[in-house]
Amino acid sequence: MKNKMYSKKYIVIISLVVFCFMGLYGCNKSAQKMNLVISKSIGNEDIIVRSVRKNEFFFEDISQEKNYNVRHSFFSEIPPELSLQITMESQYEGGNLYKIRCDFTEDFPERYESGTDRLSLGYFYVQNNTNTIYRICEENMTDEVMKSEEDIIFVGSVVCQEEELEDILSADERGLHEWIIVDADLREYHSYNNLTETGFYEQFIWKRGHGLVYYVSGYGAEKDMIELNAQ
Repeated sequence: MKNKMYSKKYIVIISLVVFCFMGLYGCNKSAQKMNLVISKSIGNEDIIVRSVRKNEFFFEDISQEKNYNVRHSFFSEIPPELSLQITMESQYEGGNLYKIRCDFTEDFPERYESGTDRLSLGYFYVQNNTNTIYRICEENMTDEVMKSEEDIIFVGSVVCQEEELEDILSADERGLHEWIIVDADLREYHSYNNLTETGFYEQFIWKRGHGLVYYVSGYGAEKDMIELNAQ
């Protein structure tokens, strides 16, 4: 009789141990997804827990090759397929700063327009704990600006966020027009600047869990246009 009672106790104890282990394993897996950082307590201090959720619309692994089909209106020859080169430039408390450019080193006459590389997409400040991405043009990124998250946000434009963004200018008003469309797991940023005769338009499409899946920019009548479609 006692042996049966002991056996039942052992079964209960083993079940509790297994249940606790599974719970801890599940928490650990969740912590990995959330990029959980835990600082051990020192002395009588409490344990400090800080969770950092990665931006769902940026590339999960920047080292993995990102290939795109290319369409362009340059007179020079450019390969029909290009990959993106993504480099982390700096880390901040609220996110990371990256630079994105086409992995193509050859020069051609139309590559540099007003001193800007047409095969460079610019700098991107990717916020943690939100799905917001700021784009900073190369001409606005200086060593002084790079020192501060606040300055980066100030000179940047939001090209990805959870909420839609309406153009603050009327259709026929001159200036920089910007808006964001939310379509399920897609975030579409559109812009055009009609302050000059040639104008300039640009579009980014980000997909949740994938990163940038489409990019196009150019001038009026598709002058110096380049379009990238993720493969």
